[in-house]
Amino acid sequence: MEQNLNLTLLKTVTDPEDVRVIEWEDFEHDLARLSSLSSALNEANEKKKNLQHKLESLIQVNGESLGRLNELYEMRQKLESKKLMMENMSIHSRLAKEDAGKQEEQLSGAVQSLLVAGGTLSVTSRNLQESSRLLSEENGYVHLRNLQKMLRIRQQYMTSQISMLYPVKLVVGPAQEQELEAYPLGGPA
Repeated sequence: MEQNLNLTLLKTVTDPEDVRVIEWEDFEHDLARLSSLSSALNEANEKKKNLQHKLESLIQVNGESLGRLNELYEMRQKLESKKLMMENMSIHSRLAKEDAGKQEEQLSGAVQSLLVAGGTLSVTSRNLQESSRLLSEENGYVHLRNLQKMLRIRQQYMTSQISMLYPVKLVVGPAQEQELEAYPLGGPA
């Protein structure tokens, strides 16, 4: 089994202690063993290159995958941040809406009371104008005095009606005398 082997001689510097002398009878056997080891080494180098290439591609794919995972994580963080911001805005808008509703109710009540007060003021103003007109007319003051007199008479009549239903003992004391003195004519007119 002779093999055609192309051997190239390399000029190498070797240490004389590492040099080994091989007998011619063992040369063929050692040559076959070296050839086998050389082909195994070449095969191992090829496998190493293939594995290195596969590892590099796996590392690249893994790196790209990690990059994408990082991007996804960042996007998720941004999304969570925006979600929290939207929730806060929603809460603030809901609170603002509730406050606006409360203020609207308060304003509505205030407007209602102002309308009622305005109506009352209008009626009072008309009555005041009417009273002022009546007083400014001829005999206006006399008419007012007559109305007051009629009111006092009616008050006395109602008091007498109540005293007939519920008997009341009248006591004339200093307070009542002072009250009677307060009237210009000496008594209620």
